[in-house]
Amino acid sequence: MDLELRGRHALVVGASRGIGLETWRQLAAEGALVTVAGHRRETLEAAAAEHGLEPAGTVVLDIADEASIDAALAELDAAGTPVEILVISVARPGFDSIWEFDVTEWERNLRTKYIGPGHLARRVAQRMATAGNGGVIVLLSGIASTGAMGDTLATGGANAAIDNYVKLLASAAGPAGVRVLAVSPGTTVTPRFEQWASEETVAAMSDLVPLRRLGSAAELASVVTFLCSPRGGYVNGTTVVVDGGLTSAARYRATLGAAESQR
Repeated sequence: MDLELRGRHALVVGASRGIGLETWRQLAAEGALVTVAGHRRETLEAAAAEHGLEPAGTVVLDIADEASIDAALAELDAAGTPVEILVISVARPGFDSIWEFDVTEWERNLRTKYIGPGHLARRVAQRMATAGNGGVIVLLSGIASTGAMGDTLATGGANAAIDNYVKLLASAAGPAGVRVLAVSPGTTVTPRFEQWASEETVAAMSDLVPLRRLGSAAELASVVTFLCSPRGGYVNGTTVVVDGGLTSAARYRATLGAAESQR
C-alpha cells in the first residue's frame, strides 16, 4: 500500500536508535525526505552509516533545552527546510522509586520527555499553520501513563502529560489542518531494553501480554509511519496504544495489583 509520503519533509527527533531509528528507516522507504535530530551529530552519522540510510539533513539539539530547540528550528528555517511531519521519540532511562527519587532528576526527566517535546511540537505546529499546508506531529508516550507500574514515577507522569498535551495541541492546531497525536508503546525490544533485560525478565514480561511476546521497534514504527501518512488522516488528538493487549488484559491487571499490594 502506497502511504503517499513521497517527497514529504519529515523531522525525526531521537533517530539514532530504537523506535526513532526504525521510523526514519520506514519513512525513508516510503520516499519521505527525512531530517534527523539528536543530541550528538556523530551518533546520528554512525546510525546512518550502519543502516545504509541517507538523511536529508542532520540537526543537533538538546531536547531538554528550549534555546537549543529554537536554534535548531532557526537552522531549518534558514535552510528553507519545511517540516511537514514531526516525530519525537525520546526517553530518559531508569526506574524511579517514589520514596527515594531525587527532585532534580525528576525535573530533568520531565524536561526531556514532556516539556522539551511539547515546546518543539508547538513551535512546529505554529510553522505548519503559517505555511497553510497542514501537517502531522506524533509524540511517543508510553503505557506507564495508565497506572501504577512499579518504579516509574517520572516516566509515568511524563507520559500522562504527553497524552493530555496532544489533545490540547490538536484542538488548537486542527483548524489549520495540523494533526497531533501520541503513540503509546508497551514493552518494546530496543537496544536500550536489551542492555538490561535478562532472558528471564523477557520471559516474565512476555507472559503478561496476551500475544505472549514483546513488541519490536519495527512494529511500533510501522504504526507511527501510517499515522504520519494521509492514510491515517482522520486520526487526531488521541493516543494510539500499541502494546499487544497488555494494558487491557485482566491477567496483567491482577498480577500488577498483587505486586503492588505486597510493596
